[in-house]
Amino acid sequence: MKLISLFTVTTLLILGLCGSAQAQQETLIGNNVNSVSGYGGPEFMFTSIDGQSAAVFGGFGAALFNGKFAIGGGGFGLASNVNYRNTDAFGTDELDYDFGYGGVYLEYHFTPNKLVHFTVASLVGGGGIELYNNTTRREEEELGVFVMDPRIRAEVNLTSFLRVSVAGGYRLVAG
Repeated sequence: MKLISLFTVTTLLILGLCGSAQAQQETLIGNNVNSVSGYGGPEFMFTSIDGQSAAVFGGFGAALFNGKFAIGGGGFGLASNVNYRNTDAFGTDELDYDFGYGGVYLEYHFTPNKLVHFTVASLVGGGGIELYNNTTRREEEELGVFVMDPRIRAEVNLTSFLRVSVAGGYRLVAG
């Protein structure tokens, strides 16, 4: 009986020490990811392209770690007509833009449990611009582009699962 008691105490002591050792483990990225959730939804933006007002529509989704850091993906496309007048030696053509892009979405939420809080985010990826003749609907030119879309956002927690936000940012398109 003493042998069984000694074995039980020793086993519990060893298991307790192993548990403590694992709880103390340090990692490069962080050792306290307590929750992983996700979010996503549609997004509607106003922008200016070639001096004209335009609407951009799309959406994104992301995994959210500890309610603060998010990583995911998103995609957006031009939802309104933007005209381009091309004048060359042969005359003037009325062209329309078509623009779409997508990429990796990163976001950090500051104090996400507060009623009103702020985030910083960026979408980095690629896309395409197409110019087409608005009379014949024939493609005139197509161009692949790099896109970086950093922004700052103010969010309001309406419920525990629904937020509304307003954001401002700058879309860099190069290519």
